[in-house]
Amino acid sequence: MPRDYPVIASDVQLDQVKDHFYIVASPGGKNARLYHGPRVILPDGLTEEYGIRAAYTHEAFAFTSSIGAIGGGPDDEALLKFLAAYLRSPVATYLLILTGYSVIQPQNYARLATPLLHRPASREVGTYVKVLARALETHRRHSGGHGGLNVDAVVDGNGGFFGAVRISLSGENNDRATLVRSEEAFHALLMDVEAAFESQLDRTERDALFKIPNAMVVAGDAFYFLKPMRRRFWLARAALADADLIARTVQAAAWKKLTS
Repeated sequence: MPRDYPVIASDVQLDQVKDHFYIVASPGGKNARLYHGPRVILPDGLTEEYGIRAAYTHEAFAFTSSIGAIGGGPDDEALLKFLAAYLRSPVATYLLILTGYSVIQPQNYARLATPLLHRPASREVGTYVKVLARALETHRRHSGGHGGLNVDAVVDGNGGFFGAVRISLSGENNDRATLVRSEEAFHALLMDVEAAFESQLDRTERDALFKIPNAMVVAGDAFYFLKPMRRRFWLARAALADADLIARTVQAAAWKKLTS
């Protein structure tokens, strides 16, 4: 099966059936109807990247029972070409992983860490901070708010397992988004959270913060996110979700105050 393009063309080198099988119990392929004409070939299994190994062809050849096919008439040729390209696309891979339980089971421990569990690059963390700041500014504008915010991502050096995000009032009219990569700055931020929580939570509850991925806490006049340094928590879509969570929390608190 071709890996880099979704077509089995006329120049493909195919073996002869007689070179592999002396006796064929059944022609297969819907009584050989799927051995010619426009069709999409679907071998069993996925690629290393969980992609579907589909290919379009209209060349005449047979295949074993471990390979499936979707065929059509001459009028379906364009549709079948599109189907082959779609099945090999990232969209189909995403839907397959999203809906297929067995697809996401790792074959071994080495493959347990998918790309989303890798450590985020500095540029990804920087993008997260900028997207979060812009999303919060949009929420503020739509709700008629004013003022500015400081959005600071603080990473525990180059090898720490956790990072943190602090969203606080800036006292100015401009928003500021920064990334700090420092073990000292990270522990100083944790001390701020610890001090703010001293009279609110007991020790068990404070320690539990590090057992919950992407925990959001409110301490003093700031929001904090404590995040594992894994890409899935630092993507742009995670920033949008975090901004929505902050906006909902503020709105709920305002409504509670208004109705109390």
